[in-house]
Order: sequence, then structure tokens, then C-alpha cells
Amino acid sequence: MYFVPRINIYWGDFSLVKAELILFRSAYNKSKYSYYHLISGSDLPLRPESQIFYFFDNHRNKIFIRLAKADKQAENRVKYRQVLIRYRQRSNSPKVINYSAKVINKIGIRVQKLLGINIIKKYKIKVGIGSEWVSLDTSTVKLILDNEIWIAKVFSNSVCSDELFIPTLLNKYRKLQ
Repeated sequence: MYFVPRINIYWGDFSLVKAELILFRSAYNKSKYSYYHLISGSDLPLRPESQIFYFFDNHRNKIFIRLAKADKQAENRVKYRQVLIRYRQRSNSPKVINYSAKVINKIGIRVQKLLGINIIKKYKIKVGIGSEWVSLDTSTVKLILDNEIWIAKVFSNSVCSDELFIPTLLNKYRKLQ
């Protein structure tokens, strides 16, 4: 068991991607594993350990991520810089703060539309969307870590970027099947 620096996580905020990058970097620097598995705290293995190891040993250099077709809504989460993400949808924030954050964000998006700001065009990306929970091989984790600065530039002001950054990065460098 290894401990990594703790950071505060907010729903829909880039802080979740930062935490994932910290975990991937820590694991990658400890050893070059065949696979890196990012699972939730509520996930439990449904097969014996030997079957799980057998499966991944027989699928070397493959990645496992549930992908979906990115629609306009997913694209808009990246296309325009979002503001006050961590104050929206928070159950412990007063409703007036949630509402104000949403209104300010909508105004910001309208201004960006008027100014022709478009992150997708700026970085020439094809937005992908998928599950945050993944099993990745070493080369994919290295690709993610080599592109941390790009990931921050593109996704630091997007909503729920944890579902977007890996599929979008893979679209940029690999043909997804």
C-alpha cells in the first residue's frame, strides 16, 4: 500500500483528474506494471484472483475502457471554459450559490460564443467520452503522464473532465476500436 498526497475533490471539477494523474504517476514511478486499474471504492472482484491475472496476461497491450459516442452536450463540456464548477451541484452549498454559479457560467459561455472561443477548434481535438474506471497498459499510462500539461490546458475548465480526458487523448494519438 502506498500513500499519495491528498487533495480536495469536487464533483464535476478538474480536481478529480488531478487525483487520477497523481495516482497514475505514483504507480508508474513505483514500478512498470503490465496494467494499471482505476476502479471505484465500491467495485469488488467477481472472479478469483487467478482468473483476473489470467485474463490480463492473455490480453497484453490492450486497454479496457467503456466508450460512448460523444454528443454535443459532451463536446460543450470542453468547447467552452466553464467557471465556478465546484460551486454548482454541491449539496452543502446554499441554493443561491448553486444558482448564482450556474447563471454566471451561462453568461460566461455566451460571451465566449460571441468572441468565437472554441477549445475544440483551438486544440484540434475530437472529444471522446467514457467511463472513468479503466484498465490501462503501461504505454497508455505513459502517454497520459507525458501529456499532463496538455490535459490541464484542455480540461482544467471543463465539466466532468474525468469522463473525457482519457478518451479524448486516445482519439488524438490512437485509433480507437
